[in-house]
Amino acid sequence: KPESNKKVIISVKNIEKSFKNGEVITKVLKGVNMNVYEGEFVVLLGESGCGKSTLLNIIGGLDKADAGEFTFMGKDMSHASEDELTAYRRENIGFIFQSYNLMPNLNSKQNLDLIGELIKNPLDSKEALKLVGMEEKGHNYPSQLSGGQQRRVAMAGVLAMKPEVLVLDEPAAGLDPAGRKDMFDMIRKLKMQNQ
Repeated sequence: KPESNKKVIISVKNIEKSFKNGEVITKVLKGVNMNVYEGEFVVLLGESGCGKSTLLNIIGGLDKADAGEFTFMGKDMSHASEDELTAYRRENIGFIFQSYNLMPNLNSKQNLDLIGELIKNPLDSKEALKLVGMEEKGHNYPSQLSGGQQRRVAMAGVLAMKPEVLVLDEPAAGLDPAGRKDMFDMIRKLKMQNQ
């Protein structure tokens, strides 16, 4: 139970979301309620197809709920315009997806520099790479990196953003046990850095 004096960063109330495939409508989220408090580390668990990624996409401003209320730091985002959602994502949300979303024609440092051009007050790309143990790989292209190394560069991109909220969708998928431990160690480091 979060401390009562902690600020609510994200709140979802009675969130519903359905998807239509031809004539078939599948209701994925059915009245989900959740608060995320400042400094809190939240894990969503559930079987495949239960709506975890859908909820993360709504919280991350990538999708909108069909019904319900979603607020970020007290601001109603339920009916935000596309421009408002874009600004929300750019200024507040750091994503780590199952795919790493690195530009294949840019090396690691250039991928981070590109992120830095899109946001205010980014962390220096060399410093971000150092924080994830990839300072020696700044000149390597994604195709020259292992999957775990690509994930570290993606994490460095999130560190460079200094986001208010970090959204990770299956961050350890496809990693061996040592890689999973490294990933969660990096997540803990990021959480400690932002407290």
